[in-house]
Amino acid sequence: MEIFNKKEMINKTKELFYALINTIDKNQRRYNFFVFLSTFARQLIELFIPIILYKAWFVLKDIIFYYFCVSWISFILAPILIKLAKKVRYNTILLFWIISFIVLQLIIAHISISVWYLVLVAFLFACYRRCYRITRRLYNLKVIHNTNIWISYTFISIINQLACMVAAYVGAILLDFVNIETLTCISILLFIVSIYPISKIKAPKKEKSDIKLDLIWTLKKIPNVDKYIFGSYELLNFVRFLIPLYLFIYVSDTYQIVWILQVFTWLATILFSYIYGKKINKKNINFLNLSIFLIVLIYVIKINVTWIFLAIVAFLEWFISKMNEISVGKEFIKLSKQFDYENYNYAYEQTQNIFRLVVSVVMFFFMDDLKIMIYFILLVMAIAIPMKFKDKIKQPKNIK
Repeated sequence: MEIFNKKEMINKTKELFYALINTIDKNQRRYNFFVFLSTFARQLIELFIPIILYKAWFVLKDIIFYYFCVSWISFILAPILIKLAKKVRYNTILLFWIISFIVLQLIIAHISISVWYLVLVAFLFACYRRCYRITRRLYNLKVIHNTNIWISYTFISIINQLACMVAAYVGAILLDFVNIETLTCISILLFIVSIYPISKIKAPKKEKSDIKLDLIWTLKKIPNVDKYIFGSYELLNFVRFLIPLYLFIYVSDTYQIVWILQVFTWLATILFSYIYGKKINKKNINFLNLSIFLIVLIYVIKINVTWIFLAIVAFLEWFISKMNEISVGKEFIKLSKQFDYENYNYAYEQTQNIFRLVVSVVMFFFMDDLKIMIYFILLVMAIAIPMKFKDKIKQPKNIK
């Protein structure tokens, strides 16, 4: 008995791309093209930043300090950028994002061993990432009017992973056999090109509103369980930040080890994003808790197996990650409908920033071993396993 029916898989693939071309409107296609180009450009170097810093003789503590600085600066920038987004066009924020990204690439290409260099790189990284993520989320929520969660998240997930896979390959080859200067030039060029499709999307006119940013009030309305799930979900990116460095130190001291494992994740990502993406629209199906458990388990296995089994683990890792990503994305959209966009995004961003800050501080002062650090992050994530997401907001007391 065949596990995979070849004819059925071909038909499903045709259906997938047919939906991409015919079901999604013009703005959605432009947005998807923007996601691919911008993700590809970012991941060419972003994926390898911890290794680049390590090879430049920064120690592990320095790299954690860099991550702390990124989180702290992001925390400060979030309200500033959201207020700015209410006063200027969304494309204006994209210009800030482009400028900070270009300067960042130029700085990374000319490394200096000092604390101030790490702070500068962290500042530029936080500026471009906050501009990128906040604007991208605003476009996704306000511009892309698509009630079919499968279409929105399945395609975006697939596009993200395709871009990451290709970027990992190109980035690793150039870093191992050419030089970082060439890589930064390519990254900058692609990043500039990526702004074209999203600039063609007609953003909605800004509505006059007296709503003011209120982090504390918004956080009080979001259930505590939801806040923890959102925050711990972001820690998965912390693990992904450290894993390339782990592979470089303990498996193979070349950049190519990262993209080799990325190749094994491609099939799992594409297949799972499609299969699970369709099921997520069914209200009674929720794999959030299961996915958190499996993610923690797979990363524990990953840092304890020999390189021979890493390919299998990589396949399972991203297969499960997509389950978690789409599950959290579904809950993010459901809860967002009960808030105004600005305050909801503000609370979401700051919850994740706080989680990263707390975890990075603990790691910086109390941990010296990379494996222990990864274990600690996974432990914090594991606390969310028995939690059940609540999609109804709380009514805070003492309403003014």
